[in-house]
Amino acid sequence: MCERHGILVISDDIHCDIRLNDRPHTVYSSISDAAAAKSFICTAPTKTFNLAGVPAATLSVADPKRREELFQAMQASFMLNANYFGRLALEIAYSSGDQWLDGLTSYVQENVDLVSSIAASDLPGIRPMRPDASYLIWLDARGLDAKVGGVHRFFVERAGVNLYDGRVYGPGGEGFIRLNVGCPRSVLAEALGRMARALASL
Repeated sequence: MCERHGILVISDDIHCDIRLNDRPHTVYSSISDAAAAKSFICTAPTKTFNLAGVPAATLSVADPKRREELFQAMQASFMLNANYFGRLALEIAYSSGDQWLDGLTSYVQENVDLVSSIAASDLPGIRPMRPDASYLIWLDARGLDAKVGGVHRFFVERAGVNLYDGRVYGPGGEGFIRLNVGCPRSVLAEALGRMARALASL
C-alpha cells in the first residue's frame, strides 16, 4: 500500500529490544528494497536501558539520497551536535548492556504474567493482550467501559490508578486502556489490587 501511494514510513522501533517471546523483530526496511527506499527507522536506548536523562537516538535511512537530504535538514537546524554523554551512554548500553537487558526482559515477563493472572481471577471485564515486546500492555475493557461510563475515569476516581486512555490513540481505542508494567512488582501489585477492589464494589 505504501509503495502504491508513494508513502514514506517513519518506524518508531524504540521498544524493539525488549522482546518477550522467541519471535524476531522484523525491521520495516528489511522487508524489501522498496520498503528500504522509503523508510526511516528510529531507535534509542531510552526505554531499554532507562536512559531518558541522557538523550541519544539513532535514525537509519537506507536510501542515500533521502539520507543526504535529512542530513542537510538536520545540519541547517543545528541538530548534528549530539550530546557527548548521550552518545557515550548509547555506545556503552549497546556494547555491554546484555546482562541488564536479560534481567529487564525476565522481570517484565514476570510482571506481564502477574497481570494476566490477576486479570483472570480478580478483574472481571478486563482482558490483557499479551505483548510481543515492550512493557506496555493493552487491556481490552470495552464491555466494562460502557458499564462504568468510561473505564479510564473509573479507575482514576475509584482506584487512584491512572492508566492511558485508549481514546487518545484515535478511533478504535475506545474501551481500551494501556498499562505500563515497567515498574517494581510491588507497585504493580498494589495498582492491580486497587483496580480489583474498585471492580468488586460495582
